Amino acid sequence: MKHGIVLVLSLTLLLTSCQPNPEQDVVVGKNEGVLESAIAETASPEESGGTEAAQTETFRHTGQLAGADPLVQIQVDAEVDPGSGPMPVVRVAPREITMEEARQCAQVLFEGQTIYEYEGRRTRQELEELILRYRQSLADEEWLWEEAQGDPETMQAIRESMEADLAVWESQYADAPDEKDRREAEWTFKPYMAYEKYSDVVEGDAELNQTLRMKLMAQLDGKEAYLDVKNRTEEDYQLHNLRFWVDNAYQSMPLDQSPEEAAAMVQETLQAMGLEQWVLDSCQSIYMEGNPNSANEVYARDRYYYHLTYKPAYEGVPVIPQSQLEGSEGMEAYTSRYYYENLTVEVSGGRIIYLQWDAPLQVLAVENPSVQTLSFEEAMQRFEEQMAVQATAGSLYQAEEGYEPQAIELRIEIIELGLARVRIQNNQAEYYLLPVWNFKGQLGVDTGQGMFYDSDLSPYYTPHTFLTINAVDGSVVDVSQGY
Repeated sequence: MKHGIVLVLSLTLLLTSCQPNPEQDVVVGKNEGVLESAIAETASPEESGGTEAAQTETFRHTGQLAGADPLVQIQVDAEVDPGSGPMPVVRVAPREITMEEARQCAQVLFEGQTIYEYEGRRTRQELEELILRYRQSLADEEWLWEEAQGDPETMQAIRESMEADLAVWESQYADAPDEKDRREAEWTFKPYMAYEKYSDVVEGDAELNQTLRMKLMAQLDGKEAYLDVKNRTEEDYQLHNLRFWVDNAYQSMPLDQSPEEAAAMVQETLQAMGLEQWVLDSCQSIYMEGNPNSANEVYARDRYYYHLTYKPAYEGVPVIPQSQLEGSEGMEAYTSRYYYENLTVEVSGGRIIYLQWDAPLQVLAVENPSVQTLSFEEAMQRFEEQMAVQATAGSLYQAEEGYEPQAIELRIEIIELGLARVRIQNNQAEYYLLPVWNFKGQLGVDTGQGMFYDSDLSPYYTPHTFLTINAVDGSVVDVSQGY
């Protein structure tokens, strides 16, 4: 199905890109000292939710406004979460995942089983299975064509990549052991390449070894389970994450657990791991149809699982989840090189089979426990002014020839007041977590075949951010770049 819908992956970046300026500033600029002065302003009890005068319950807001050109219309039918209680400004910095944290997570996720160092060397049986599956897939032209989505160049690239992997495995087969060499966990971080002795990662060893790593494994009901913890603190970028997964553990039949049961189980596990500050953001029930001809055993079978996302809370206020940073390009003084903090979990067969924790932060100071923020009415006025200037058809939709848009609609479905991480100007080491008004929804485009929305393209659609407004000084926050 081709409707020419190249729906925007990072709408905030496009909506905050350069457009003709109105006669007066639409938002407060990121001028040096403006934000710092605003942070010092403490909210009154009424403004901070300290009395019944403050709006703290969720409510619905509807409306319609025009974009920056006649093709664009903006529909607002949103649940509004105005937050509850004081809104803080917290100064934070990246931090490593400690050995104590890694060990506690490992003991919980491996369910008390004996924990071993990751060996990485495949047994003969494992290589036989891989070689057989890849040979079968390479002989299946229909599967290759489907994987390449009908593109001959992509199909050839897939074929060459698979043939290269196959050659490596065939060369390893003669010396492969019959059983894995098990060594109990040493509980120490090592250079990255220490765990890649039997992989095809051979280039950039010195660069990779700036990342310290601990990779462990255990057996869970006959399946291999892994934990990979990485810490990198260098001037070019920082990386701190923890990833856990169980091989081939997706349930191939409909799930027995309810979403509520799965969420409760995960919450209990997170508490045991020492990750109490995380709040459930979403829980989706996922079904992925298998392809028996797939070269990857995981994708060959049907998969049923819950996909849960979590958001951290600071001073009792959640951080609003955003799409991950696009890179380090942008205004030099605000350049970001550290991913947004996030936690993702997958549950299948009654247990956690995947967990990833990225970019932990340490609190350096609470700059203001109850800062003065824009009211909902003020935030809506900012939103309307910004859309009137920047919501153009060209900024929202990249049209293919013959699929020019006849109409574009922005649907705002969620408006919330919460925290967002922003770069501190001229400070590469620290960030503010500060209050923002965040506007989420989806994009619809009509190219002559009717209006198609993001939710029409995927049953697992989640709203994405259109605009984020700094609730302290009224400026626009470009969450795709982190400032």
